[in-house]
Amino acid sequence: MLTRNISLTLHLQLRFIINLAKSSLIPSQVIMMVHLGALMDTLKGMVKPTLDKVQQITQVSQAGPPGFYGTPPAGSRPYGSLPHHRA
Repeated sequence: MLTRNISLTLHLQLRFIINLAKSSLIPSQVIMMVHLGALMDTLKGMVKPTLDKVQQITQVSQAGPPGFYGTPPAGSRPYGSLPHHRA
């Protein structure tokens, strides 16, 4: 407790801005935090996507780009059927 207060006081004196809402001031072996859409588990040394990110990736991968799945767009040619140029 005393060390934490000393540390906070020093950081404030050095003009650091401390966001107490996002800070973990009590030492812990396990830190589960979300950063840039990834869930970080420091004890296991693992980084996983959040459930929200998994759902977003699943939706995008199922939709695919237009014309990628099923019938090709009207007026398109199959791969490899490019016009041949004669010299």
